[in-house]
Amino acid sequence: MTKKIPVLLLVALLAASVLWCSGLQLYDVGDSLFCIYLGAAVPDFIWFPADNSGDTNFLAFSDTHLRTGLNAAISYQVFISPSLALGGEVAYQFCYSRSDMIQTAIPITANLSWFFKQSTRLDIIGGIGAGITFAKYDGNLYLAPTLNLTVEPVVYFSEHWGFGLGAGFTAMAELYFADKTSDTALAAFSPVRLSVHYRR
Repeated sequence: MTKKIPVLLLVALLAASVLWCSGLQLYDVGDSLFCIYLGAAVPDFIWFPADNSGDTNFLAFSDTHLRTGLNAAISYQVFISPSLALGGEVAYQFCYSRSDMIQTAIPITANLSWFFKQSTRLDIIGGIGAGITFAKYDGNLYLAPTLNLTVEPVVYFSEHWGFGLGAGFTAMAELYFADKTSDTALAAFSPVRLSVHYRR
């Protein structure tokens, strides 16, 4: 239940934000946005699609055995239309396991953001990103295809600078083939992050 509280608060914030937003279009093609993010990485689940051992519950979903960790990132995007921006993000994330081993991840993604509500003081942004994650756990390094979804309201206190509070869903796939297919896993996290935005 405690993991759901930040998401429920964000949904309430978004609902209130929509009431304050106008339908303005403030951005031109070629405008850019630079962002810095810092927040929590909440582990959701690990899914073993080929696991037939009976040790996991329905659909082979398993506890991650990870504690809530830290997520930090920087991103840069350029507007390709008045409401769409395309760019990239580099992040760093770590979580400790219950046995005090550390899981680290460096996701590098290409991102597309939709500014579906715009005003001089408030933007509401939905985003999707895809890329690769360099992950390490218990001494093992692997590359994981990555997909993320985000929603974020951003309040601007000047023409260029603003603060945001966003939540998202990130899935990382650890893929194996042949006789190791049963080790294939999909790990899911929910980042909840504060951000600083600079637009020009």
